[in-house]
Formats: sequence, structure tokens, C-alpha cells
Amino acid sequence: MHFPKDLTEKQENAIEELRERMKSFITPDIYEDNVTFYKFLKARNFNINQAESMLRKHLEFRKILQIDTILTDYKAPEVCEKYLSQNFLGCDKQGSPVYMSAIGNTDSRGIFKSANKIDVLKCCLKVIEMGLHQTKLQTLKLGKPVTQCVYIYDMDKMTFTKATDRYSIEHFLIAVNVFQDNYPELLKAVYVINASTYFKMVFPVVKAILAGSIIRKMKIFGTDGWQEELLKVMDAKELPACFGGKRTDPDGNPKCNTFINWAGTVPEYYFKTKNVEKFAKLNGVKKVIVPRKGSFEVKIEVKRPGQMLHWEYEVVSHDIAFKLLFVGKCLDGTEIEEIVPMHKFETEYEPLSGFIICKRQGNFWKAVRKRNLKFGIEGFGKMHDEWSEEEKNAVAELRKIMKDEVPLDMYEDKHIFFKFLKARNFNLNQAETMLRNHLQWRKAIQIDTIISDFKPSEVLEKFISQTFIGFDKTGCLIQYAAIGNLDGKGLFKSANKYDVLRCVLQEIEKIKKRLKYKSEQIQGTFVIVLAVELFAEGIQIFQDNYPEFLKKIYIINASVYFTIAFPIIRRILSGAVIDKIEVYGKEGWKPVLLDAIDADVLPAFLGGNRTDPDGDPNCNSFIVHSGPIPEKYYLTKDFSKMMEKDGATCITIERQSKVKIPVSLQYDGSILNWEYEVKTHDIGFGLTSETAKSELIPVHKVETELKSETGRYRCKSAGTYYIIFDNSYSWFNSKEVCYRTWVTDPYDSEYSEEDSSFQIDF
Repeated sequence: MHFPKDLTEKQENAIEELRERMKSFITPDIYEDNVTFYKFLKARNFNINQAESMLRKHLEFRKILQIDTILTDYKAPEVCEKYLSQNFLGCDKQGSPVYMSAIGNTDSRGIFKSANKIDVLKCCLKVIEMGLHQTKLQTLKLGKPVTQCVYIYDMDKMTFTKATDRYSIEHFLIAVNVFQDNYPELLKAVYVINASTYFKMVFPVVKAILAGSIIRKMKIFGTDGWQEELLKVMDAKELPACFGGKRTDPDGNPKCNTFINWAGTVPEYYFKTKNVEKFAKLNGVKKVIVPRKGSFEVKIEVKRPGQMLHWEYEVVSHDIAFKLLFVGKCLDGTEIEEIVPMHKFETEYEPLSGFIICKRQGNFWKAVRKRNLKFGIEGFGKMHDEWSEEEKNAVAELRKIMKDEVPLDMYEDKHIFFKFLKARNFNLNQAETMLRNHLQWRKAIQIDTIISDFKPSEVLEKFISQTFIGFDKTGCLIQYAAIGNLDGKGLFKSANKYDVLRCVLQEIEKIKKRLKYKSEQIQGTFVIVLAVELFAEGIQIFQDNYPEFLKKIYIINASVYFTIAFPIIRRILSGAVIDKIEVYGKEGWKPVLLDAIDADVLPAFLGGNRTDPDGDPNCNSFIVHSGPIPEKYYLTKDFSKMMEKDGATCITIERQSKVKIPVSLQYDGSILNWEYEVKTHDIGFGLTSETAKSELIPVHKVETELKSETGRYRCKSAGTYYIIFDNSYSWFNSKEVCYRTWVTDPYDSEYSEEDSSFQIDF
């Protein structure tokens, strides 16, 4: 991205307004830099309030990690310098800096055993800041704006162990989140090369946390095809020979070891061990216990300006939140100033330390706070008579906007509008967008009739564990799921992926119905049940379509495998959902459940008194505990049968592309019918017309692993309609699709009003 010369007047005004708002909080260098303001505004679609919030958080981030001096003052640990692969290769043909990292050969587990997480993070940040600095040098050198960098990630030697290792994933996620939140529009392109099968296993989960702007700039290659692509980007003299160029070491080595760090296995002699007792015995060290949901403050008096305030702390286990406040007459006239904003760090191997130079005398307060796990039971959401005037006005405005587009029963339920507004922090435009998307989704999935019309197959009824137990002490509904005992592999061999999803959605809709009859309270208590393969998609659906519906999730008997997977899953969860999750191992959860649920309601195997009539504590008469699925339920697919059907056509849809199949209708009120099947994987499916302002059926992904998909649509007007097969989201696979379409005219004998309703099977 170059700074555009053809900015609109509105964009120029936005830059000036953001500059003026931030005038008192930024350095003169940033104040004079139009590019910085433009980047943060563009990252938030020129919404000035959101861009200001993002920039303020970025400034806090720079203060916490001392980013402004990281290039000159920060010295990385030896193990990071030797075994973190972060290499400047040169510049591309337009002058943008190019960096390369040998991720596949990086021993992330060894690095995290040898260095503090904050050091690993700072090493990543130092390289990003070097890239930012390099763009400024290139701008001066070339006499034109250079504002972005290119990154090459080599996945060669990526093993299954590395791909699924918690440390490897954590290493990547830390860098991604920091980059997205603090360096908008710095990324020009990402080339992932030598992507193995193991990378493909993990990437769909990682992709869920990537911003769309980053995904669009990524190109992923296997072992072939990337050399030619890199040569289009970099001059052969600049590109190392091992990547397809001509550059070598002076001795002719194509690996260019003199300037490329290829990482490798970290020797065990770098590994650290934690000795809490050693730190505890140092002079001046005090030991305190910070209770859950509690905090501890230390008052430090600074008697004269210029004194240096040092701190050092260590946590026996887990992490701790830390911040530093100044209490006294502040520069802006207030009584309290936040010097170091609240942030969380682990002290896994060694104490964390820091210092500041105090510019004025007064009292400084060092506060530590236990990680906010929000134990205990939260109260109900606000009722209508508890809403503020602003909240009431926002609800009224949203109802007015959506009056002609929502069903009557939804329009009359003010709580629905309140939930969508609260989910978007009462931003009216965002809440409206969220609600419109929700209405489209309900139409596509046929949610309004899912309780009455969708009949789960026998295998879903017998082996998906989602059981209504009763109500907690505050009247909220409780749902139980035996996820650990779920045979996910057998489930997906026995049922269509989207039937599994619909089965879960049907249960959520039943919960809503039960709650409506139970009381007018606006929150429920239940556990979402989704197999691992569906989790990312399912949780996104839940967050986007059931705002403020969740009161609490208790995850019990969490194994070591869950603790490995959860940090990945956590990245796609909204903060509102994360705050409501409590995770327990084998112990400690029974008293918590009994605190929330009456013992006579809670089954005995969960710590209560409730049993079956025969005394069985597992309550098998009303609880589905899942279990292995017998092979007799397994389905088989024969793609050739679909090809043999009358009117069937087979096409190949290349990766990152889509096709539109035109179908002409002669009469108003005709029914467009379709049937299709994908040989492997899934495909995006949708429907539009030449006159439609938006898609009649929004594009959604469908998997036909076990059977073909059929559907029909009653077309109000004659004309040309287009069936959409969309494979633009697939990085790796072309899709072979076999389909057929036919039209039922209003005058055909097989046409009936009953059949003319909009129906979709997926």
C-alpha cells in the first residue's frame, strides 16, 4: 500500500480529525506522519471512533513493551538470537523489504523452555519494527512512499508434532494477534512455501483468527510452484539460490548461511528450570496470596523527581495482571494517572522486572490482580425497567429501522433488539448489520421451522449428547454434554456434517422455547456441543446469531489434550464468551456446580442427589452419554450414481474461483429445483438472479460426503437465475462437482402450492 494521492475530502478530513484528537497523546514524529493515521483509519474502514480506539490501544501497547526503544535498547537472549529464524533478505522489485522465517525448522517448544514468553514476543516485535524502519529508509532512498513489507514463511521440515504442538501454535498466534492489532496495512504479501499435509491440518483453525485483509494477501504453496512466484516478486540477484534465485554465500553455498538463520533444535543446556524458593529468599521480597477475583496493591512513595522506580515479581503458578498508577496532582489536572496499563504475563521460568524514571514526586501504586476467571454465578441480564434512557432509545431506534424486515413476534420482543445492541456495545450501525446477517442466516438454514420440520437421524439422536437437566437456582436452563465420550470420527461417517450442525441448532432453539415459557429473563445456562471439526464454524454461528444467550459454560474433567487444544479454540471466541467459561480438571468442579444447581436437580455423577428410579447415578434414562458408534450406521457414497442421473453435468471448479450456472425461467411462480454432489471436500452454494439486489440464498459451505444435496426455490418472477458454486475460499483443492437442475412450471401437473414454498436441504 502506497499512501494514496487521490484521497477523498472525507478521508482527508478524517485524517485531520484523528490527528487533532490524538495531538496530546502522540510524539511529534507520529503527529507529522500522515501514513500512520491513514493506516489506522483504513484498518477500521474510516470509522474515526474505532480508529481512535485502536490507535490508543496501540500507544498503550508500545508503552508496556517499550517499543519506542526496542531497536536500540533491547538485547534478546542468546537462544532467541540463535534459534528464532527471522531474516531480512533484501527488497522486492518495488522496494518493499522482504523478510523470511524458517518456521518449519523452528523448535518452538525448545525456545519456550529456554526463554520467557515476553522475550519471544519482543524478538518478533523487534523484527516488525525493523521492517517499519526499513520502509522509512526505502522511502528516503527511492523518493517515493514505501509503507509495506513482504514475508516468506518456509514450512519445510514441519512435522506432525510441530504442527500440533501447543508451543508452536502459541508462537504463531502471539505474532498474528500483535501484528493485526498494532501494525495495520504494514503487510504487503505473505508467501507460505513448502506447506505440508500437517500445515493443512492446522491452518483452517488458525485461519479463523486471521483478519480478512491478511487472508487476501496470503499465497500458499506446497513443494512446487513457489520459486517462479518469488522470482516475480524479487530480482534473481536478491533472492537466495535455495529459493530459486541466484544469490549465494561467497563460497557458493545456496543456503546463504552467512545471513540466513535456519533455526534448528534447541540444545537442552538452554532449558530453564524455575526455582521459586530462590527468588523468595532475596532481600526485600515479600510473599502474598492474591485471591481469585481479588487484587493486591503496593504503595511506593517517590520523594523527588528523577528517581528510578524498579519492580520485580514472580507467580508460583499461572499468570497475574499488573499495572502501575500515579496518585497525586497529574499533568492533566486529574488525581490518578495510569503509568503502566493493566497487562497479564506468566513468570514460567524467571521473575519479571521493569523500571520507570519518575518525572514527579508523589505516590505510586503498584497493583496486581488475579486473572479474571469470573468464578461464581452471574446474575440475570437487565430487564426492560432497568435499562438506561440511552439503551431504551437505542432499542427504539433499532426497532424502527428493522420494523418492516423482522417477523411480528420478533418486533414485539424488545429483548431481542437489546441483545444485538449489547453484543455490539450499543453501536447502532453494527447492531443493525449483525441483525440483518442473522435474518439472512435464519432464512438460509430455515431456523424458524427447524424444531417442527427437521428430524435428526437415529444416530444423531442416540449418540449426540445434549441433555436438558433442569434449571439452576436462579431459573436459568442447564444443558449437559458428554463431549469427551463423543465418537466424532464415527459421527461424521454416519451423518452429514450439516445435519450434525442442524441437530445442535435445533437444540438451541428448543432451549430458547423452554426459556420463553419458563420466564421473561433474557439469559440461559447451557453448554454448546460441537465436534472438533465443527467447533470453529459452530462457535462463530453461535456468537453471531445468539448474542447474550449464554450465562455460563462449565468444562469439567478437562484432560491434557484439551489444554493443548483450548489455546487455539480460545482465539476464535469473543471476550464475552471467554469470560463465561470455567475450566476444571478431575477435581474442584462438583462444589461449583452444587453452588449453582440444587442437589435434587443435579445428577449424582455430577455431584448431586438425582438418580434414575433404579438408583443409577448416571441417569441413563434421560442423559445421553454418547459412546462409540457401531459401524452399521456408517454411510457410503457412490459419486458415479450422481453422474448417471438424467441431465447431470460434471464440472471442475479450480481453487480460489467460482462459477455461476444460468437457469432460464419462462413463467412467474416457477420452481427452480437442483441436486448436486461434490466428489471430495465441500463447496460454497448460493442462488441469485440477474435482477436481485442481493443473493436470494446466501453462499454457504456444504459438504456432500455421504449424499447429494437437493433443494428448490419458488421464483416470483420469470427471468435468468444463477446457481453459484463457490470455491474461492479453498487454498489447496480444486473441486469436482456433479449437478443437475430442472424447472417446475406453475402449469405442470406436478406443481402444487404445498411444494412451492422455499426449501433447502443442507
